[in-house]
Amino acid sequence: MRRPSVVKLLAEVVSVVFAVLVALGIDQWWEGRENQAMARVSLEAVTREIRENRAQLEDMGNMPPVAEMMADLDSVIGDFERGDRPRDASVNYDLALLSSAAWETAQLNRATQFLPLDQVVTLARLYEFQRYYERAQDEVFDALSGLRASGDDAAGEMRALRGRLATALGFRRTLAGSYACALVGIEGPSAPEAGACEERGEPKDAG
Repeated sequence: MRRPSVVKLLAEVVSVVFAVLVALGIDQWWEGRENQAMARVSLEAVTREIRENRAQLEDMGNMPPVAEMMADLDSVIGDFERGDRPRDASVNYDLALLSSAAWETAQLNRATQFLPLDQVVTLARLYEFQRYYERAQDEVFDALSGLRASGDDAAGEMRALRGRLATALGFRRTLAGSYACALVGIEGPSAPEAGACEERGEPKDAG
């Protein structure tokens, strides 16, 4: 009985190894395509979420101008400090219901691993600032719900409300601009928000 030659055995081994390597290469290529597709879909969802969040901030609803609200509060505080009966003042603060679901999902499914690092850092900072704003507006509502117009320190409570309101409104303006610049960073200078980003003195292409 003839034994297979060493050359033939080596050829078969090489053939098997080559086939395995080709299969692994195809698997990696396909997995890479799937990962990139997942990252693209996740980024599109995050972009929609940012745009919707910005629309929430831009829609001021029935809120009066900031200067008018502050002037009303200053007048009421002055009345309390003088011991006078304060005139009516309106603090109409619209609650912005912001979402971070798309961003959190992109982190959970690890889509962020397949996005450019600078883009991920920008988005992480944006959503962190969004959390700061949400805490600031929560403090405004806590201050509003705790007001006691006939309390011993009504003027102090109104001053605290004024400070929290000023902080929240400042955050609101800054966050709206940050949303605009993030969208320009994702979509480029052709993004509809390019003008709003330029108003902040930042480059049109932040990406």
